[in-house]
Amino acid sequence: MSSTNDDLLDERKQRKLAQMSRRDEERKLNLQNKQDERKLITSTNVGRQYFEQEYPQMKNQIEDLFQQISLNNTTNQLTIQDLADRLQKLEKFITEHVEILCSRDIANAQSTKSIV
Repeated sequence: MSSTNDDLLDERKQRKLAQMSRRDEERKLNLQNKQDERKLITSTNVGRQYFEQEYPQMKNQIEDLFQQISLNNTTNQLTIQDLADRLQKLEKFITEHVEILCSRDIANAQSTKSIV
């Protein structure tokens, strides 16, 4: 009879430990989610500021190269390759920042890229 009571106590103890473990995991997950949200907000604001600083500079450099090609009838292969490289870099830059930009900003960046 005492072994039955011990078994019941052990079973209750195991259930209680499992319940406490689940609660602890839920608490940790909740804390991690809150930390991730704070990081996302911070990185989004920083990333957006970075994008807003870098994008116009990249765009202007490409437009300048494009204008050089248009003004010179004898186009330099190096200039064309540089232009292609910068366009590819700009496209990658936009893609990397797509998560932090609103759809209007993405559409503007893409339409500007296609005009260039």
